[in-house]
Amino acid sequence: DTYLKMTGYTKAEVIGSPILKAYHHDSLEQAKQAFSEFKETGKVNSKELILAKKDGGKIDVTLNVTSIKDKDGKTLYSMSSWRDITEKKKAEEELHKYREDLEKLVEARTAELLEKNEELHRFNKLFVGREIRMTELKEIIKELKEKLKNAEVKLPDGTDISALK
Repeated sequence: DTYLKMTGYTKAEVIGSPILKAYHHDSLEQAKQAFSEFKETGKVNSKELILAKKDGGKIDVTLNVTSIKDKDGKTLYSMSSWRDITEKKKAEEELHKYREDLEKLVEARTAELLEKNEELHRFNKLFVGREIRMTELKEIIKELKEKLKNAEVKLPDGTDISALK
């Protein structure tokens, strides 16, 4: 009854139909592989597949199958279960999307920080260069003052330059 409620099919539509018809075409090949695995090993463990709903929708499930054998090793019947993992799959997809978005944000922020770092490096280089040039100019001014101190030079208006110390 759970399968019928999940998929929207009726008992009449399900009884007698091939088991592979229960699977969505997106996972039909994986379903075939799971049944081949069951034939070879007598079991299937946590195989992720997609069931087909009557309305065309999908139900993500994990399939587990175990064979029950007689004392001679002959399969009598099998027990199987599907576990609905649709919400888990949606959460994984959403997490993947958030991870991709976060990576894009990190890349953009990293690029921005690299650009700012380069800008700071240029300003630092200019500032250090300016400070060095200022020190050189102060040294030149000091030397010129010393030279002027020892010289008696007058400006064209008659002002004694040595008085400008």
